[in-house]
Amino acid sequence: MLGGVAPARLMATAFLTGAIGLAVGGVAANAQLLGLREAEVTIQHAPLIDIGADTVFLPEPLDQCEEELSRTLATLFFRAGFQVVEGARLNAVLSEHASPSSGGLDPAVLMAAGRALGPSVLIEVRSRVCETRQDRSEQSRLSHRQVRTTTGRAASGSRATTEDLEVEEESEATESVTTVEVLVVDRVARTGATVTLSIRVFDLTNDRVYGEIPLSSSANLREELTLEHPWGDDWPEAPTPEQAVAAAVRKLASDVNRLFFSSSERRSVWFYNNDKCGLESAYRALRADSLDRALELSIQNLEACRQDPRIKNRVLGNAYQNLGLTQTFTGYPEEALANLREAAALRPGRIVTEAIADAEKALEEHEAGRRFRERVVAVQDAWAVLVERFEAPGAKAAEEQGTEVLSNADIVAMVEAGLPDAVILARIENAAAEFSLRTDDLKALSDAGVSESVIVAMIAAVGRK
Repeated sequence: MLGGVAPARLMATAFLTGAIGLAVGGVAANAQLLGLREAEVTIQHAPLIDIGADTVFLPEPLDQCEEELSRTLATLFFRAGFQVVEGARLNAVLSEHASPSSGGLDPAVLMAAGRALGPSVLIEVRSRVCETRQDRSEQSRLSHRQVRTTTGRAASGSRATTEDLEVEEESEATESVTTVEVLVVDRVARTGATVTLSIRVFDLTNDRVYGEIPLSSSANLREELTLEHPWGDDWPEAPTPEQAVAAAVRKLASDVNRLFFSSSERRSVWFYNNDKCGLESAYRALRADSLDRALELSIQNLEACRQDPRIKNRVLGNAYQNLGLTQTFTGYPEEALANLREAAALRPGRIVTEAIADAEKALEEHEAGRRFRERVVAVQDAWAVLVERFEAPGAKAAEEQGTEVLSNADIVAMVEAGLPDAVILARIENAAAEFSLRTDDLKALSDAGVSESVIVAMIAAVGRK
């Protein structure tokens, strides 16, 4: 916040409250009086994850939900100019960088592949919930239908001869419309899908790991058929489960796009352009779609207003609001809230209330991004520890001699380090194992976040002994 406001100035604001309320109810009619102007601005949104890579790896999906989201990711990245390596091709690329005795795709192998291939990331899609459901319902009702009928008297049959031409007297016909009640049944076949997925991003070049990002969606598709009585056993063909899952995942496309790609939106905003304190200069910058310049000038305008004892309370409130608005849309939501609250104290009304709501939303998004970046650091540390373990000479030697034995604790450690299921499954497939799989052990594994596919692979590994 840029300074405070003298209490004496607050007394001059009471009569302005009603005027501001009127201005918002009919802004166009009162804008000139209040010094308000409308401007269209372009607001930039930075991606949550800034990928500094050229190549994106997408591991083989394990179910339809993962497949649909992987397909969405592949399309988005391909359109953005990335090289996309999917499924079997990914395994082939990584195996080129694994020694015969490496025992699978461990973190060191992933890192080596990333360094060899240049800037690259691996995006793992995990399916937590992938459920579909189908049901039918019917409801009978009375419907009204119009029926057209034609009536008339028959031809008389009399004939007249005129200049050797026979003329038959035609009957007169009339047409009428009758409304009748018809008993009908509406039959509906529904297919729904609920999906909960997560995305983890492994930066194979910079050894960074982004923690899980949850994504949830649902979709309900339906087909209808209306039959008149007597109706038979006909039903509409229900949408397929695959169609419902695809529809649910499509709803996530905009969220996924915001994760990885910058975006922009056009917004209409109300800005004060009084000729006091230079407010009109910031407005001109805003009209020129230069938010950064408008921010710079708004800071100067507020300082000029605060330094001039002749400036009235309403103009000072205008300066606070202009600055808060530009700060909201240029990435300074905390400062924006402080200045907009000063504006609300000086010149309350619906416009500043809505501006505060925008700033609160921007701050919430900013805090979510900050918490996410903190998680990245924490997971990155876990990754580094695991990589060091795999790259330690003693561990390599044990691997080469075939003496490394995986335990439950090793599996949990890999899960906590954020390794994708594909990597963990490869380790289980290519290493000796001494797993304990009693009922309480299985529950402990599940509670630790070990996926169903990994637990099944552990059971299979014990069965092969």
